[in-house]
Amino acid sequence: MTEESTVKNMKPTLMLIVDFVLFFIFPLVFWELCREVVGDYPAMILSTLPGILYGLYRFNDTGKLNYTGICVFLNLTAGLLVDLLSGSALQLLWNNVFYSAALLFIYSVSVAARKPLYLYFALDLMAMRGYDRKLTKELFFEKKTYKLF
Repeated sequence: MTEESTVKNMKPTLMLIVDFVLFFIFPLVFWELCREVVGDYPAMILSTLPGILYGLYRFNDTGKLNYTGICVFLNLTAGLLVDLLSGSALQLLWNNVFYSAALLFIYSVSVAARKPLYLYFALDLMAMRGYDRKLTKELFFEKKTYKLF
């Protein structure tokens, strides 16, 4: 019996829970517990590192990349760069407002180009749940279903 990677053997629900903890819960808990000790600015920067490291580990372990994984990784990396280049907590908050506006623009362009990003996120979720990716994509791009996106 050969040893297979841990991420490949994880059930989709467990992977979703781990993602939720590392990308959402941990940063919030770290922020609340450590900002008094290390300060606002370092706490904001340090809270993004586990998500980035886990994203790299998961990509390396599974060997495949999907739209959602690319977007999450790029979002975390860009967010970290915005944080690092800010210099202060107040400037960081303003830069995050500008970054959020840029993301809104990107999502709006994807909708205007008739390739909504959230359609691909839903496609990744359905593929992770075990549905055939090619068939699901065809169903999502049918006129009736596409209007929902």
